[in-house]
Amino acid sequence: MKRGFVLISTLSIVAILSFLILIINKTVVQDSIKSYIFNESIHKRIQLINYEKFLIETLQNNSNQLRNLSLAEQQINFLMKEKYENLNVTFTDLNTCVNLNSSVKKFREILIRENKNNIVFQRLFQSLDIDESFANYFYDKLVDFIDSDSLPERLGAEDLFYIADEDSNFTSDSYLLSTTQLKDLKVLDIETYNLIKPLFCAIPENYNKFNINSLNESNYLAFSAMFPDITLNDFEQIILNKPITGYINLSHFFELTNMDEGKIIQENIIFKPEYIRISYLLKLEGYEFSMHSVINLKERSNNLISRSFVI
Repeated sequence: MKRGFVLISTLSIVAILSFLILIINKTVVQDSIKSYIFNESIHKRIQLINYEKFLIETLQNNSNQLRNLSLAEQQINFLMKEKYENLNVTFTDLNTCVNLNSSVKKFREILIRENKNNIVFQRLFQSLDIDESFANYFYDKLVDFIDSDSLPERLGAEDLFYIADEDSNFTSDSYLLSTTQLKDLKVLDIETYNLIKPLFCAIPENYNKFNINSLNESNYLAFSAMFPDITLNDFEQIILNKPITGYINLSHFFELTNMDEGKIIQENIIFKPEYIRISYLLKLEGYEFSMHSVINLKERSNNLISRSFVI
């Protein structure tokens, strides 16, 4: 009886060990496959980084493509498919939103508060039914987050309360690089963050310029915050009269839309993007890898602002 029990126990142990070996072998194989795919993705991304210079130069040398980024995106993806079958490239115009960095301006070598753009932020928040007092508070916090000094923006009796606020941010002289940094302000709940984030951008300039050729329903609120005299009818006329290759300049724009010139702040209108985000989505063996590059199209060299990877 004992001998039979020992035999059964031995067989059980052998079976368990065999099962464990199978699991370990499977895990090793899976890890090897994942490692291969990951290494292959790195290789592909290095290729893309090297190819990106050609892609940017192609855009910079073709005004028609820049004035119609959607068409440029289609053409680039068609060309890229020949070399990268499972790759999708997306262009995002960063001159179609309110620039977070417009809340400050350069004074000598430091960044200080820019008061004139507070109204743009107020209009945008108002269009989203967000209280004006919160809009002003948000602007104060944003300036504190970017400007060069370590002093709070508010003046008056509440200063001591504001300084004591654990959520206050007094950082050094630096522009924001991404709208995700809005989370660091610690003044937005998740719903408000998701609501306002698509309407903001973070480009390393202290102005707001809107590319009229990229105007659409999704960025109309940002556009109307910069140009408050534009009506819904004006918006429709801009969209309906836009040629395939886009508006070329102001005179061409006014000629085709017949719009009152007084409604447009000319220094804030552009016809080609100055900053874009190029997003690459690569699929390998069921896995997705993405890369995002923010590019300054005004420059022919050293035009990479930032680059990020998502695995």
